[in-house]
This record gives sequence, structure tokens and C-alpha cells, in this order.
Amino acid sequence: MRACGCDTWWRVLQDLEGSRQLINFTINSNIAHALVMTYLAVNDWEVEYHHLMPYGDVPALFIFAYLLYSFKGKYDAEKNGKM
Repeated sequence: MRACGCDTWWRVLQDLEGSRQLINFTINSNIAHALVMTYLAVNDWEVEYHHLMPYGDVPALFIFAYLLYSFKGKYDAEKNGKM
């Protein structure tokens, strides 16, 4: 008898086909959130400028969305035999 469902979580993490909608939602929501934050930071520059700096939230959201998109693209290319 197992105390935890660790092997179940591992199978869930390995099932990228089943997680495709969640990955797409994460990419799109990060981009949308970064765009809204950019708009708000530009409109209230004196208070919110730090969100746009290289160490701020907006670049981090765009980088995370780009990384997820590139990893998803590599997975799709590998799955289709194009790599």
C-alpha cells in the first residue's frame, strides 16, 4: 500500500497531450497579463515604472511565456518526427 500518489503525479507530468490546454492557457494568460501591466505602468509611470525594468514582472512574464511556447514547439516537432 502506497502512502502517497507520487507515481500518479509523475504520470500526469509526463502526459503533455492531456496538459495541452493548460499549457496554452498559461502562455496566453502570461502574455495578456504582461500587456495589461505594461499599459498600466506606462499610464502611471512615476509609481509603476519598476514593473518594466529588466528585473521587473513584465519581462519575466514574457520570458516565461516564450520558454513555454518554445518547449511546446520542440515537443510537437519531436512528436511529429521533424527533429
